[in-house]
Amino acid sequence: MNELHLVIADDDACLLRLLERRLTKAGYAVSTCENGLAARDLVAEHEPVVLLADWEMPGLNGVELCQELQEAKCRGGIYIILMTANGEPEQIVVGLEAGADDYLVKPTHPAELLARIQNGARSLQHLSEIREQKELLGHILSNTPQGIFWKNRDSVYQGCNAVFARDAGVKTAEEVIGKTDFNLAWKPNEAEFYRECDGKVMETGHPMLNIEESQHQADGTEAWLLTSKVPLRDSQGEVTGVLGTYVDITQRKMAEESQRRLTRAVEAAAEAIVLTNADAKIVQINPAFSKITGYSATDILGKTPGLLKSGRQPQEFYERMWKTIESGSVWADRLINKRKDGSHYNAELNIAPIVDSGGAVTGYVGVHRDVTEQVEREQELQAAMAETEEALAKLQQVHAQLLQADKMASIGNLAAGVAHEINNPIGFITSNLNSLNEYVTDLERVLSAYDDLLRETTSGGASVSEKADDVTRIREEADLDYVMSDLGNLIEESTDGAKRVRQIVADLRDFSHVDSPNVAEEDVNQLIEKTISVAWNELKYKTEVVREFNDLPTIPCYGGKLGQVFLNLLVNAAQAIEERGIITVRTGCLDEHIWIEISDTGRGISKENVDRIFDPFFTTKEVGKGTGLGLHLTRTIVKAHGGRIAVQSQEGEGTTFRVELPLTGPSEAEEDEAESEPSVS
Repeated sequence: MNELHLVIADDDACLLRLLERRLTKAGYAVSTCENGLAARDLVAEHEPVVLLADWEMPGLNGVELCQELQEAKCRGGIYIILMTANGEPEQIVVGLEAGADDYLVKPTHPAELLARIQNGARSLQHLSEIREQKELLGHILSNTPQGIFWKNRDSVYQGCNAVFARDAGVKTAEEVIGKTDFNLAWKPNEAEFYRECDGKVMETGHPMLNIEESQHQADGTEAWLLTSKVPLRDSQGEVTGVLGTYVDITQRKMAEESQRRLTRAVEAAAEAIVLTNADAKIVQINPAFSKITGYSATDILGKTPGLLKSGRQPQEFYERMWKTIESGSVWADRLINKRKDGSHYNAELNIAPIVDSGGAVTGYVGVHRDVTEQVEREQELQAAMAETEEALAKLQQVHAQLLQADKMASIGNLAAGVAHEINNPIGFITSNLNSLNEYVTDLERVLSAYDDLLRETTSGGASVSEKADDVTRIREEADLDYVMSDLGNLIEESTDGAKRVRQIVADLRDFSHVDSPNVAEEDVNQLIEKTISVAWNELKYKTEVVREFNDLPTIPCYGGKLGQVFLNLLVNAAQAIEERGIITVRTGCLDEHIWIEISDTGRGISKENVDRIFDPFFTTKEVGKGTGLGLHLTRTIVKAHGGRIAVQSQEGEGTTFRVELPLTGPSEAEEDEAESEPSVS
């Protein structure tokens, strides 16, 4: 049975049966129908088919059926033979123009019928083969990684593959058809170049092969293409267009450019670069190598780098080097090499193995530079560093002496202030004692007169009256009533004065423990009170001290050193007040810190100085009034406690220092730092 299916459409039932018997007997599968509508459906079911359609049929005649089946004919799946009893040429032309492939005049001779059908079968087979070849060609075009395109004589695109369509910025190859290079993504100058190349190929009839050209693609990137164009010819050999193929060589061009840049970099490098093969024979050097060593390429190519050995390194040095690089690692060290003229130079050398994709060593690259001047500078630097260390030691000694001087000055100021504070109570105690001494002398006179009167009275002598007058006179002279009433006041005042002296001495004793090596729990509020007491002589004449204390937990600290911090800040605050002002001391606790603020209403600090006040030796005081170490040491002590100190100031409105200290106290490292800091109080 032939795979080809026959469909016969005719409104003559007798003719249908006759044709069906003949064709079935000839080995064909046959379907019959009596109108064009049914024939259309049968064709759709059995395609590919040879259709024998009568010219005149009800519903849809043969000519109309041909017209409707044009789409199927375009796919190559149907061959139409139009049958009619009228064999007029005009009618034949109408049928063929409507889409018929062949024509039969009824009645038809059986041999002619079979011949016509066999011809249709061959035609369908040929069309099927063409379609398969076209599909194969389309598959090849779609899956070829190279871009492929073809144009007509006017450089209008007639087709392309998917790669070209993608590069042109369209979704399908069909969108390229009918366009020119000026309608696609390329730049105008690129399109013009492509058209010139097309023209040369078509005019000369000779291909242009391996054209390297740049192209701006649809995504905005620039690509490099290797393009070949050949002329397209018709069956008579006439050039009808051009066929082009290209491959993207952007990566190759980038690699080549990278290689060129690398080569230029090697040539321009100030370091000597030498390449060897796996046997350590030199295969390439750069100009810097010749400049440093004096060896030209002619002198050294084919030789080993051992030519540079100076003899200054032992053999073990080179054995370690080879052991390192043969293990695949990079070796780096300094050595002394020998130039061609025999002179020596210090070199800093790096050697790395060159390995292939399989990991095998194919050679070595060595980079070295002449560091002779650097070595000399390093030696000079080491000597300078030694001198610097010596100068630093002297500076530290001077610094310690300055701190000691500042300490003695502070001690002197404190001693003067404390002495002044003690002098007041000592003065009125001394005055009271002088008064008591006079009172005792007067009392002795009165008591002596009373004794004389008592003796006269007991002896019965006539002078009792006279003695009584003497007693009265002496009593009045001594003003005994006043003396007796003033004795209590003198004793009370002297007692109060003694208490004041004792408190001042106690505060001074507590404050003086600045060099205590131990961390202890301290109440910062009490520590500030003691500091105010010690510094009171510096504060009382022109300041009012306002206390705004909040309850604080005790913290582990160096109490004496923190007292020194508060003393420096209080004294500075007082010195900043020119006539009369207020110093406010505030304390509080926030999160894991306690804070202390000391504010004054003094002259403030200028903007250009506020960032420098903690620098050592910086001071705004007159020469001889300070060393500039007080605030520097204050910050050092605060930092050694794990805290921080900040300042806010505005000229004419005063200054506020804020100290924050952690509740946990200084860390072990901070304790060591605190213990190493000298005291200045």
